[in-house]
Amino acid sequence: MSCTDSRRLLLTLLLALLIASAPGICGVDPEPLPTTTSTTPPTSATTTTTKSTTPPTSATTTTPTTSTTTTTSTTSTSPTTSTTPTTSTSPTTSTTPRTSTSPTTSTTPITPYTSTQLPTPTPKPPVPEKGVWTVLATEDAACIYLEMAASIEFYYINIRNEIDKGQINIPIQADVTGSCGEAGRHKQSIKLTWYFNSPFANSLEFVFRRNSHVYEIDRLVLNVTLDSEDFPLARDTNESLILLNKNIHFLTPENKSYKCNRPHTFPLHHHGNNVDIGKLKIMHLHFQAFGDITNGHVARAMDCKSHQSSWLLLILLGSIVILATVILVAYIISKRR
Repeated sequence: MSCTDSRRLLLTLLLALLIASAPGICGVDPEPLPTTTSTTPPTSATTTTTKSTTPPTSATTTTPTTSTTTTTSTTSTSPTTSTTPTTSTSPTTSTTPRTSTSPTTSTTPITPYTSTQLPTPTPKPPVPEKGVWTVLATEDAACIYLEMAASIEFYYINIRNEIDKGQINIPIQADVTGSCGEAGRHKQSIKLTWYFNSPFANSLEFVFRRNSHVYEIDRLVLNVTLDSEDFPLARDTNESLILLNKNIHFLTPENKSYKCNRPHTFPLHHHGNNVDIGKLKIMHLHFQAFGDITNGHVARAMDCKSHQSSWLLLILLGSIVILATVILVAYIISKRR
């Protein structure tokens, strides 16, 4: 390209530039180009009311400040617009509630009060002591001598309608009464009576009966009162239990006494039926009835061990005799055939 052509091209470009900028120079504003403005809505701070007694601090005025600046340049036709708001969107209100949501109610169960608390049952008594009792026929002589250590067990209904067991010992301080019998003296008795923590009496009676030249204990009668002091769990307070044993015990020759140190147990049934609801335990037993006992000197004793051995010997001899008789009869019958 020649120098002349270059100058022509430069002048042409300059002329075109002047024509394009002529309206602005002459005071006529050019039509602005559409401006895309990003409008951010003002952020409102959310106020959260808490249950704390301290009032919360909330920023309620959030007016955004929009700065719009238009810059006109002689070399650019696009206006520069700043649309970034300077609004602070961080509220100063605390959104964490200070009220505790954990209940402070105690969950420990409360035991209801009842006015009918069960009383403490009577403790088991210790081992019974050995006592001695006599029934006087005259001022100087006794017809009955009794020496023993005894305890009584029986069953009754408690306040829960359950079967409960009572146990008492016959105290050595028990009062004694009795009867030496009438003219024939075929029946004698001795009765022990005692009290515990109430005015109600308890008693145990031995009834002796004589037949020919031997005698025995014919009957035992026990009377126990379920008083509230001694039996606090009894359903029927102050009820009297009458227990019996009508079996024959300790067959003894006349003018002798009976002695046995080993324990004996006598079942006791209710007087209204034959159901056993108790038992009498006796140790160190020594008795004599239908006697003439002076100064505590009883007749010669028949010991239960020797007595038992004698009975076993008699049973053995009787069995041998019966067996021999059967064999002899069988032999005679076989010979006749």
